Amino acid sequence: MFGRAPRRDLIELGRMRQSLCLIVAPCHPMAGRESCTVKDLAGLRVVVPDASFGIRQEIDKAFAQANVRLEICSETNSLAFAQSIVARTELATFLPMVSAMPSIIAGKLQAIPLRDKRLEATQVTLVQLAARSTSPSTRLVADRLIQKMGKSEN
Repeated sequence: MFGRAPRRDLIELGRMRQSLCLIVAPCHPMAGRESCTVKDLAGLRVVVPDASFGIRQEIDKAFAQANVRLEICSETNSLAFAQSIVARTELATFLPMVSAMPSIIAGKLQAIPLRDKRLEATQVTLVQLAARSTSPSTRLVADRLIQKMGKSEN
């Protein structure tokens, strides 16, 4: 999940930093920038995850704190849909770079780092339901993910 485990019925197994980036198509006016601040994005037309997503919650907090408004053109419950729309339009979205990496490598999207303490410190957390026991194969996968998450922190 994006962010920290918000519920008592979830056990945090591991976490790693995943800074949020502005994601745009190569033809977008912001494309090619080395970085941008929240204030640089005032009035930006965006497609964003719905309010159930940790990404959206962090974006909303950061922009409210900076007193900056976005022009939200669409909300979605699919990060893949957001990427698809952004690749074909002049809308932007917000994701960790790794989430859009296949499209970035293919030249369909660009990631622009956001220079904001809150958005640079965001993280992904691996969680497990506290009431659920894990099978040996599930535990093996979890252990490998935890190991990879620890390596990415260094």
